[in-house]
Amino acid sequence: YLFERPQLREGLTPLILLSRNTNISEEARKIYLDFTNHVHSIFTIKKSASHIKVMDIFTRKKYLVTEPPSAILEKGDMAEARLLLFRGERRFSGAFCFYPKSIYSIMKTKVAEARKGGAENFVPLIRQLRKLKTVWSRCSRMDIHKIHTLMEEGRLA
Repeated sequence: YLFERPQLREGLTPLILLSRNTNISEEARKIYLDFTNHVHSIFTIKKSASHIKVMDIFTRKKYLVTEPPSAILEKGDMAEARLLLFRGERRFSGAFCFYPKSIYSIMKTKVAEARKGGAENFVPLIRQLRKLKTVWSRCSRMDIHKIHTLMEEGRLA
């Protein structure tokens, strides 16, 4: 909400409005402005130690994340998350959407298609993949590929 939903009256996100507030300190303004440079994507976890290296599956950019929640992230995992810039370092926001390994092949195919098609905004695809994961979690006895096919055909919402 803070990052992506423009307010009706101003047409700006709450985060941008906060950064323009004249009643906040310069330090707070700097933090909010840094937050506007967030990266919302699906990341592959590359290394896990005191720092975690992640790769954006859409742009293939790699990021070093400080203070990671290492108890929940393992090498090879794919997770939708938001990377925030905070005092010069990248950190995860608190929200994650983890994807099961059974969906990885579908994700890679969709990402390759989007890249080949010249897509620059991957948010709609991120939402589509999150929806697929959510539907599959509700219909877990069904094969993920069958659910994907039904969704692509418009037979499953």
